[in-house]
Amino acid sequence: MLARRSGDPWLPRRALPARLEGHRRVVFRGTPYPTLRPAPGGSVAGLLVRPAAGAMHRLRAYEGACYRLHPFRVLTRHGPRHARAFVVPRHLAGVEPW
Repeated sequence: MLARRSGDPWLPRRALPARLEGHRRVVFRGTPYPTLRPAPGGSVAGLLVRPAAGAMHRLRAYEGACYRLHPFRVLTRHGPRHARAFVVPRHLAGVEPW
């Protein structure tokens, strides 16, 4: 999915496994899509990628207007890293796990 939506077939191969502590993945209310919500003791596994400008433009278009890039600090096997993730405003985030 990442390769197709970004237009970069190599992007997933350059991804680094990462974990976001203090959050959990929940439903975006009224949709079948996920978002993140703060949750003490929670943890979300994901991938850290560095898309080129064109790929990032395509990913933003795919995510749509409701999602915003939010800064986070994630843990990787190489230590903590600064990252951004697409999330919806908190009032649109459900409480049910996705």
